[in-house]
Amino acid sequence: MSSSTYIVELIQQVATAASDLSEGGRAALNHAARKLAQATADPEEEALRFALQPLSQASLCAANKCGLLKAWEGCKTSSQLASETGVNERLVARLMRALVTYGIFSEAGEETYEHNVLSHALSIYPLNRNLMPMAQRVLPGIARLPDYLESISYRNPGDDPSDKTMFSFANNTDMEHFQWLQQRPAQLKAFNESMAATIAVERAYYKKGFADLFPFEQELGGSAEVDEVVLVDCGGGYGHVLDDIRKHIPTLTGRMALEDLPKTVENAMKLENVDIVPYNFFTTEQPIKGARAYMFRHVLDDWSDSQCATILRNTIPAMERGKSRILLVEVVLPPTNASLYGVMMDINLMRYFGSIRTESQWRELLGSVGLSIRKIWPPARHDSVIEAVPTAWLDDGDGAEDK
Repeated sequence: MSSSTYIVELIQQVATAASDLSEGGRAALNHAARKLAQATADPEEEALRFALQPLSQASLCAANKCGLLKAWEGCKTSSQLASETGVNERLVARLMRALVTYGIFSEAGEETYEHNVLSHALSIYPLNRNLMPMAQRVLPGIARLPDYLESISYRNPGDDPSDKTMFSFANNTDMEHFQWLQQRPAQLKAFNESMAATIAVERAYYKKGFADLFPFEQELGGSAEVDEVVLVDCGGGYGHVLDDIRKHIPTLTGRMALEDLPKTVENAMKLENVDIVPYNFFTTEQPIKGARAYMFRHVLDDWSDSQCATILRNTIPAMERGKSRILLVEVVLPPTNASLYGVMMDINLMRYFGSIRTESQWRELLGSVGLSIRKIWPPARHDSVIEAVPTAWLDDGDGAEDK
């Protein structure tokens, strides 16, 4: 197919996708438009943009830190921004020129700028409290990715437990990321606040917050005793997910439990009928026995397969046949045409031995500890919910595996 024929075909795909502006349709339109932009771009300029992409991230972080990213109305000149922020006027112009080129901010004239949709979104909560700290955490470590991969002889990070993580390598420490945070209260607080902002971003895409992640009432409710634990949120941070479930599904009877490391749960939300349990899922068997569900939301993606296996093995003995299940709230990568979000998060999670997995990789990991997937609940946005139970239960006819 000639280049011109391919471009015409892509234009037709964009036109077709533009007829559906629902959330799913907009995603298809965005995908088609990106392919068209790539096909019509100058190859050398596109290669340069790709190779120097870390500079856009660094420029954005610098602009945020010095106050240039704050929300404002109308147009502002470099001189006005310099006066308001205390930043040198020439430096303001250089940073803003870079951000305009990256599509963040618009130019209204010579050294005159105004917010656009992207810059405005980045300037306000929750994205400003989520993406900016994340970018600053990612930059130093991810820049060492080429050296790190060479240092472990290009093994897949996490396959050899004796390897350092990229975080440890980049920060010249023997501690893992979460150990490192536990010893630095200020950084731990910033990390948890960033995670809370992440939750606020995700909440905005669900009518009932995280209560829409999964049909909790239909699957876990019904005839629960007052003191029966229906849901354990393992590694649940401050309790935002359980807060949404309690607020939006008041008819879900029984108790819930929030588990995380002691220094995290000491700042957890105080919720009705929610037990706060300090717990390390690496070192101790799950203390809450016979719950209807043990949920791990974006927990296993932080860890290697062997580390995940340890977490799961510590959970399985607590499960009650015919009653309990494990719920994994995770991004599941498709075999082809993976989303930018999923792919970038996968590279980001290399810093901790973590990864974003495909369905086949999830089946292999779960199978290694005697679990099978009973059902994968499709994503409302990025996240799917993987429901898993011991394989022996399925072999005995206790529930049908979802194929």
